[in-house]
Amino acid sequence: MILSQLRGMALYEFRLHWRGRLLVAVMLGFVLTVGLNVLLAGGNVRCDTSALTDLVVCRQGITITVTAVTLFLALPLSILLPILVAEVIPMDAQRGVRSWLDAMPLHTGTYLLGKLLGLWLGLAVALFVAMLITGALWWLATGALDILAYARIWVFGIGVVSIFNGGLGVLLSAGLTTRRRAILWNTALIVTLAGVVQGSDFLSYLNPLRMPIINYHMAVYAPMLSASPDAGELAILLRAFAGGIAGLMITFCTAWVWLRWRANRT
Repeated sequence: MILSQLRGMALYEFRLHWRGRLLVAVMLGFVLTVGLNVLLAGGNVRCDTSALTDLVVCRQGITITVTAVTLFLALPLSILLPILVAEVIPMDAQRGVRSWLDAMPLHTGTYLLGKLLGLWLGLAVALFVAMLITGALWWLATGALDILAYARIWVFGIGVVSIFNGGLGVLLSAGLTTRRRAILWNTALIVTLAGVVQGSDFLSYLNPLRMPIINYHMAVYAPMLSASPDAGELAILLRAFAGGIAGLMITFCTAWVWLRWRANRT
């Protein structure tokens, strides 16, 4: 029963996000921004020109350029995504869908998890399409590209940041009932966390910029821009992953308790 409900909710949310153009906007934002950078920077380095005979050096230079451009695009996404998805749960209450769901044998935890899975499925598809399009643009502009490195940047860099911050955005506004309040609430929280939560490994896990993740990938794929990672930095990256998961679990439990408490009052 629970698995069927989760599957149904995830697919419903997936279709809802695409119809609402949220994921289309995220995907096009990446494609257009990266496409502009390809036009500005991509044509300056090509591996099929006579001036660049060392393919290894050429590919390394391209990897550095592509890494820097792509990862810096994750920073605005990490800030904007929690705000863009703030309305996911409040819109159910505003449209009257929530009261209809309350009449069904649907547990609060299943409802929240279904919302998250639907968003994450949609984000995975949107980011995969954006990765393919932008990768093709870079390949056409430069003549060579380390496909494996590019895929890892998207999956373990932008993808992880999107999963963490998208889920955080949905859960932070779970207790609100209007779209306007949800957007204002998430905006205030995200800006506060990004600006105030600094200077501590533990507290940095709550920062939506996810700088430990970004910095690690810069060190791996753009060594000229950052020192090469060592075992200690890899441990920081793994702690950042664990901290992001722990943050989602804490926020999930808080949202679940709040919704249950509010349901018992009515």
